[in-house]
Amino acid sequence: MTKSQRLRPVATMKHKEQMNSARILNESFGELKKQEEYLAELRHYRDDYLTQFRQVSKEGASIDRIRHYQEFIARLDQSIVVQMQRFEEVKHQVELKKVDWKQARARSDAFDKVVDRYRNEEHLLSEKRSQKEADDQAQRSGNHGIGSHH
Repeated sequence: MTKSQRLRPVATMKHKEQMNSARILNESFGELKKQEEYLAELRHYRDDYLTQFRQVSKEGASIDRIRHYQEFIARLDQSIVVQMQRFEEVKHQVELKKVDWKQARARSDAFDKVVDRYRNEEHLLSEKRSQKEADDQAQRSGNHGIGSHH
């Protein structure tokens, strides 16, 4: 078995690792988008509630109702802070997954290059052997022809 044939399974394994890493990265991007959308929803909900609060305050709502709005808006603000932290955590994880994928791709590419180099070297050696055999055959045929004239 040639060197390229022996290394091919390792290169295939590295390619599968790269593909798995790419899949994980893609899933991470999906999670990031989901977290970002949830954050936008919370902000939108808070903005709507603030608008309602301002309207109710202008109309002269009761203290209890105003307090209820204020408490709810404060809870929404806290939820937004927590969600922003979650979003940043997921964003950081995406960056780590991106590094993992780049490293997996580099390893896969490196093994592919090594296998290709060995395959090219083997091909050149095979061509040289074939040429040598053809030269030897031509020389034997030429010598045989000279020797039979005597």
